[in-house]
Amino acid sequence: MDDGDLARKLMEFDDDDDEILLYHYNKRNREQTRAPKQKHPRIDWPAHVQRLRGMEKFPQRYRMAEGSFYKLVDILGDAIKIDPKQSMRSTSGDGPITPIMVVAAGLRSLGIADSPATIADVLGVDDSSSMRIIEKSLDAVVTNKELTIKIPRTNEESKKCADGWDELSTAFVFGACPTTSRE
Repeated sequence: MDDGDLARKLMEFDDDDDEILLYHYNKRNREQTRAPKQKHPRIDWPAHVQRLRGMEKFPQRYRMAEGSFYKLVDILGDAIKIDPKQSMRSTSGDGPITPIMVVAAGLRSLGIADSPATIADVLGVDDSSSMRIIEKSLDAVVTNKELTIKIPRTNEESKKCADGWDELSTAFVFGACPTTSRE
């Protein structure tokens, strides 16, 4: 049935039938206009990291040192894993989304405020996957017990936190306040 036949049939029936035929006509047209799946070549992570190292830009792009980045990937572990079979099934043969890509997406969205579209372009995923992995990354951070920040409630807890901070800082650099004297 072509569009002309459908229009003639619409005129022959009462209003209830018109709505049903019009629904099926619109549904058929929506199905025909669906965009074909696009290939999204995945990021070559080692090459990307090497380029950032050469420019000394890894900490700027991901808001932490490279070693800290990989430690975060390890800490988040299972919470950021994506089923590789499912990932491959929905990507038209592109490589699977990796835990490194999930963390990179979350950090770029928060750290340098990249949009989901920009992150999609950088990582080689579609826009909806970009939004999904950003959310997965942020959910993993928020729900991870090891990354939970405990706010001290007493002076004793505050002192213990301050002492722990001093132990972690290098030569008390984090706790030091630069002073200027006018001698």
